[in-house]
Amino acid sequence: TFASGPFRPDKRRTLTPVDAKNPNINALHWDAKRRNLWVGTARGLVLCEQGVQCKRMGDVAGVHAVAPLGGGLVAAGGEGELSIYEADGTRKQSMLRKHGLPFRAVWALAKSKDGVLYVGTTSGLYHAPLARLLPTSTEKIAWKRASMVGGDLPDDWVTALAVDGDAVHVGTYNGGVVRFKRSAGELTREGAHPSLGYVNPAGITVLDGGEIAVATMSG
Repeated sequence: TFASGPFRPDKRRTLTPVDAKNPNINALHWDAKRRNLWVGTARGLVLCEQGVQCKRMGDVAGVHAVAPLGGGLVAAGGEGELSIYEADGTRKQSMLRKHGLPFRAVWALAKSKDGVLYVGTTSGLYHAPLARLLPTSTEKIAWKRASMVGGDLPDDWVTALAVDGDAVHVGTYNGGVVRFKRSAGELTREGAHPSLGYVNPAGITVLDGGEIAVATMSG
């Protein structure tokens, strides 16, 4: 919940509060293999081992988005920072606005199966190969951007992302959803649904049949 923290149900559907160190919850990721819950809160990132024992991770002021990267790695984004954590909570990489990160606030994260990380920000959609973002990489990070000024998006505030094969669905704060096709590291705009209006954070889910479900401020 946004104001009362996370809860976990038992077999009888009884809800028990989880002490995530802050009641304002923006994002969740459940690592089923390790049975760990990652929680993005208004006061930073929290790791709850077995979904119960919670501890703060890193020093991010506020985390808006959390996403799995494979192999136990997790990405977390917030105000002026994009960080990558190992499964045990060790911070593997930290990219900061003051050290050259080209965007400020991160609101959505998604990784494609071929290893591209998509980052929704308040200044558009950025993407780069995940391998180049890791500290072991010797190659320079080259972010690519889709934005309103370039005619790609109706609104630069990206609130939700979903990658489905060669498609990227991008939800915006007040301009609905835009669909892009991925090819050779580039994005080509294929369609838009402006009537969906205000898309909520993490508000796009790809369904089994390939359709998408969108949570908006109007339903």
